[in-house]
Amino acid sequence: MVVNEKLIKFPIPNWNRITNPDLDSMAYCLCYQYNINCNGYGPYGFNTYFAKKIILKTFPNLMYLDKQNSEFISLKHVKNIQKNGIYLYGDKEKLDLIYSELNKYYLIKKKNEIKSKKMLSQEPLPSKPLLLDLIEDNKYKSEVIKKILHLDYKILISHHYMPEAGQTCILFEQNILLKLKKYAFYYNVPFVETSSIDQLKAW
Repeated sequence: MVVNEKLIKFPIPNWNRITNPDLDSMAYCLCYQYNINCNGYGPYGFNTYFAKKIILKTFPNLMYLDKQNSEFISLKHVKNIQKNGIYLYGDKEKLDLIYSELNKYYLIKKKNEIKSKKMLSQEPLPSKPLLLDLIEDNKYKSEVIKKILHLDYKILISHHYMPEAGQTCILFEQNILLKLKKYAFYYNVPFVETSSIDQLKAW
């Protein structure tokens, strides 16, 4: 057993909220602690060999919603969870569809901007992709998250909590817990559930 690392599940904290309380019945947090000493202190983050393996196995085709600037957002393939923001994973065909919708939206939007300057008629802009309507006032909108989940798209939010937990995944699928526990067990990493972030050691 990897005695100095552990995967930790805990409820959404009531402070530093980025999601509304109406999601608390389905949402939960996941963090990873390593180099843990005999007093339970150690840094947080999905930085170790085993943490990266668990992420890769649990979240296939992981993609990060990269906000390059205020006018453009793209999806990028990643192998780990290190930045704050939205990640998608799961079925490749669904992810390709989301990627295609984003590209089409921005392409037509850009063309229309050029046509507008040249006083040319513009193309009808497609419906705004749900992902572009997800954040408002630095919070993730519950109604949009629920719509995304209803479409069976796999989504997680990464957020950095301090001084406990560090880089944390906010998940909405209960079934994914089975996979997390399975791969934690496979790599001999203890899986721990706590009733509050306050039970974690500050770092």
